[in-house]
Amino acid sequence: MRSLRIAALLLFFNFFLAPPALLAASPPVAPPSCSVRLSIAAKRLRISADDWLETTATLENVGSTEVVLVEPGDGSEDGWRTPVIRWSARRIEPGQATAATTLEPEGRCGLMNGPNPAVEVFVLAPGRSRRLRMPLVAPRLGPPGVYEVTLTYDNEPRMAFHGTSPNDPAVRRYRESTACLVTSNTLRVKVIAGSTGNHKS
Repeated sequence: MRSLRIAALLLFFNFFLAPPALLAASPPVAPPSCSVRLSIAAKRLRISADDWLETTATLENVGSTEVVLVEPGDGSEDGWRTPVIRWSARRIEPGQATAATTLEPEGRCGLMNGPNPAVEVFVLAPGRSRRLRMPLVAPRLGPPGVYEVTLTYDNEPRMAFHGTSPNDPAVRRYRESTACLVTSNTLRVKVIAGSTGNHKS
């Protein structure tokens, strides 16, 4: 009988007096992954240092349920609206490991086209793909060399539109879209000396 009372007291102290950190047994739930694949392709994988890498991009629904996504538009590359488009590049240096860096967008004016949900918001059924309307152009990669380039598509339904009231009815369709963060395949691009002759191969 005495041993049962001792066991009960130990259970009481362990449960009610344990530090909060010890009581948090279940880890935080990660957000569901986006069941979409992003593929990019380039007309040319050998470009001048004076030129930009121009690509086409395709989104494919590889999941079992439909998703509602958004075409990139004016301001996507600047983080002014959803989806946000980010380019990442890693220069291949012989004999050494180099980290990928996010390419900064080119300078632009402060004006931006408003939302156009009738054209930009679309449904992607399971097994279906959609080539994005807008040609996606990476910022200049840098001096001559070989680069590995990827593109990230980040659709955030609650994101505000630069210069547009959050109460604008056109924004509602974007808020009903599917949150989706996906990174493309990798393109290996060779940058050669530009016409200015300022770079050496």
